[in-house]
Amino acid sequence: MRLVLPAFLLLSACSGGPAPVAPTSTAGGSAPRATGELGSCNATGLAGSIGQHVDTVRARLPATHRVLEPGAATTQDFRPERLNVYVSNDAVIEQLTCG
Repeated sequence: MRLVLPAFLLLSACSGGPAPVAPTSTAGGSAPRATGELGSCNATGLAGSIGQHVDTVRARLPATHRVLEPGAATTQDFRPERLNVYVSNDAVIEQLTCG
């Protein structure tokens, strides 16, 4: 009985935060695109940058952003004002999300 409450508290601390947004594809199975609303992270003008090298748009990225490479460790905190730029191994932008 003594272990039930600490175990419950530990597990409840691990849950929370929004569910991850899965990448979406356009018809025909082409590359992923911007998902969700990009207005909360000031990136509405960047939706067309999917498929471009991240260095070509770096100057236009909002102040609060992070570039996420495949397999990179990331924090799971949700910050709606932050732009997440998912890139391939070649630094080509594959997906944009806020959070």
